[in-house]
Parts: sequence; structure tokens; C-alpha cells
Amino acid sequence: MKKSLALAALVGLALTSTATANNFSVSGAGGSIPDAPAAGVGVWNSTYTGSPFTSSVTVPRNVTGITSVTLNSLAHTWRGDLHVILRAPGGAAHNIVVRPGSTGASVGDSGDYLLGNYVFLQTGGGSVAAGAANISGGNYNQFFNTGTGQWTLGIANTPMNSIAGAAGVWTLEIRDWAAADVGTLTGWTLSGTDTSGGSTFTVFCDGTSGCPCGNTGTANSGCNNSLGAGGATLSQPSPGQLQVTGTRPNATIIFVQGTVTAASFLYDGKLCLTQVVRFG
Repeated sequence: MKKSLALAALVGLALTSTATANNFSVSGAGGSIPDAPAAGVGVWNSTYTGSPFTSSVTVPRNVTGITSVTLNSLAHTWRGDLHVILRAPGGAAHNIVVRPGSTGASVGDSGDYLLGNYVFLQTGGGSVAAGAANISGGNYNQFFNTGTGQWTLGIANTPMNSIAGAAGVWTLEIRDWAAADVGTLTGWTLSGTDTSGGSTFTVFCDGTSGCPCGNTGTANSGCNNSLGAGGATLSQPSPGQLQVTGTRPNATIIFVQGTVTAASFLYDGKLCLTQVVRFG
């Protein structure tokens, strides 16, 4: 009964996969932040009519969370003027910093963003609300403001780690709400997690039971073959890669994917999957 088929070295071992996340980081261009005209740029928490600074980056895979938004070499007088927004593909908008110290009607913090790299995080940083004090570059938390100083119409106060969206163009937008103070940045970096991490695998069917010829294998391997090594073993040396060891010399290895689990004999091994997807 022992036929030593190439495929029989593998049957009896089957894995289920789970997608994992991967970190990404993409950078966009900087430039001048347009100043608001003396006549104003709209009505707070209703309409914005100004010309914001915008810069876009392309994220190649679906985003599952944002870990940081970094404004590189940012400098701007009168910190309370600025409203910083992140837009996902399709237009969904999320507040990153909303005019520290402002009530919407007031000008807000008179202190400056000094020239430096400002890394905005969900937690673990300082506060940009510092009144008349200037603040240097460093790590700062998202700031949604409070009371009438919040902007809630059409822009979500989403915790950064929960900001998700499709692959595609993500845009940084900086609105200046009051005249007479200007600023620049040299670039920006968007960092987060996406769906590019490949898969992790868990054994759900191996050769420790149900082998047809008494050829029981070892845990996490298939039914034993004529090598007597306990059966072939399928592993994942890195995301997106599969590796088989413990097969007969010059064996042909075939990887298949199925949709239904099974428990039936296949020559001197056992079949763990049915409704196998056909490739090619």
C-alpha cells in the first residue's frame, strides 16, 4: 500500500492563514503655508473659503491605522492660526491639530511653532496648547481643541491609530484662519500600518492521527513517508513564502488552496482540503 507518491509526502498537513499588518512610511513635499486674507476665510465650524496648503502622498496598500504625521522643518508664527487635517482617498477627513487656544472666534495661542520637526502622535507626546509660549520640534499629541474651538462639521475627531482607509492618495491640508502670520515646512511624512504583512499560518490538520497505513507522522508534519523522518513539514520562513522539508529526494511539491476541510484517505496519506482552487 505504500506508494510513495510525491504528493503523499505532504498530505496530512494543512494550514490556515491570517493576514497581518505591516508598517509603512511615505513622504510628501513641503512649501509655504498661505496666509489668510484680512477679510477672513469663512465661518468657523461651518465653511472654509481660504486656500490651504496641501501636499499628497501615495500609499500602495489599504491603511489600517496611522502612527504619526510629521511636519518637517515647520515654522509658523501665532500657533493658534493653524488647523491641520489628514484626508484619506475618497475625501474622508480627520483632524490632527485644531487651532490651539482658539474658541473659533478668538485667535488662539500667540506662541510660535519654531523651526523644527513636529511629530504628531495619538498619545505619548506633549501638548501644542501652550498659550504665549513658543514650542520647539518634538513629539506632540493630536489636538482636537475643546468646546466651540472644535471643528466637527465634516472632519472627524478620529484617534490617529483608528484612522483607516483605502490605498491611494492621502493628503495633508493646513488651513490658516487669521491674517498677518505666515509659515513654511520643507516636507511631511505619513507613517502607519497597512495590509502588506503577508500571512501567518496555523496548522489545523497534520499526520499525528488518521494516517491510513500506521504511518503516523510527528506534530505539525504530514503522514510519515519512506524517509522515516516523521513526515514532510510545511513552514513559513518569512511573510509570503512557503517552505517544505522532510520530503523524498527529487520530490515534486504542489501547493494547493481549498475552501472546505476534509478527513479522507489519499493513498498513504490523508486529504485535508476539498473544493481546491485551480490555478492556471
